[in-house]
Amino acid sequence: IPIRHRERIEWTPNVVAVSVEIKPGPSSTDEPGYWAHCSVRSCTPNFKEYQLRLGDGDWHPADEKFAVPLYQDVNEFRVRSVNLFDVTGPEPLVRISRGG
Repeated sequence: IPIRHRERIEWTPNVVAVSVEIKPGPSSTDEPGYWAHCSVRSCTPNFKEYQLRLGDGDWHPADEKFAVPLYQDVNEFRVRSVNLFDVTGPEPLVRISRGG
């Protein structure tokens, strides 16, 4: 299709955008002091689900909004989208470090 501005129609499918807000947790000794409250969005065609992987753990289904406990000095997780054909998208790494 001839078009003057090709960048207006070019896109990469299955890419997720992750937004993170750090909030204090409950004042219980069993809970971490802070949590990463996350929201993800994607324009994945034939979208099926989001998946979350904490550290080196396994992939698990995740909601569009979720919270991750921040127990360590460095906390890492990945999020990806999956379509109806079980094709997974890129796996962006989110790394949250305790300042100091």
